[in-house]
Parts: sequence; C-alpha cells; structure tokens
Amino acid sequence: MIYLVEDDDSIRELVLYTLHTTGFEAEGFRNAADFWQALEKELPQLVLLDIMLPDEDGLHILKRLRAGAETRPEFPAPPLLFFLRLKESHSNSDSLRLHTAQ
Repeated sequence: MIYLVEDDDSIRELVLYTLHTTGFEAEGFRNAADFWQALEKELPQLVLLDIMLPDEDGLHILKRLRAGAETRPEFPAPPLLFFLRLKESHSNSDSLRLHTAQ
C-alpha cells in the first residue's frame, strides 16, 4: 500500500491514477489529519508526501513518523518521498536536505 498526501486535487488524482494503472495499491489524502487516521489502521510500504499542506507541513510529518518509530519499534517509519514544486523556497529545500540526511 502506498499513501499519498497531497492537498492539490488534480495532482493527487493524477498520481493515484498513475499508481493504480501500473498495478500499485494506493490511497490518497487531502490533508495530514486524514493521513494520521489512516496510519492508525494500516502501515503503508511507502508515503508520497507534499511538503506544503494546509494543516501540517511535510517536515513535521517526517519528524512525527521518525519519533513514533523510535518509541514503537514494532511500527517502523515507512520510506517517504517528498513532492517539491520548483517554486518552493530555498529554505524549504535546505530544511528538507537537513531532515532527510539524518
């Protein structure tokens, strides 16, 4: 199962369509709150994550996933890929490099 967290409906639908038509099982979420609810029910094999969400930014989600994996080793943090738009600021890109390198 792949989880996609993306607030832009058109991007989310396109990525889900692509994943489904290439044989992947995937579920999309418009916001972080819906993602966290789903995570309680099923641990995905991969998370595709928009870095800029309306209710919680992607870097904070990454931190929460890592902290949860440290306190609950039976639920390891799944691999995660960020979606970045070219218009994202350099500060977000620099922060991302810092967090993913750890």
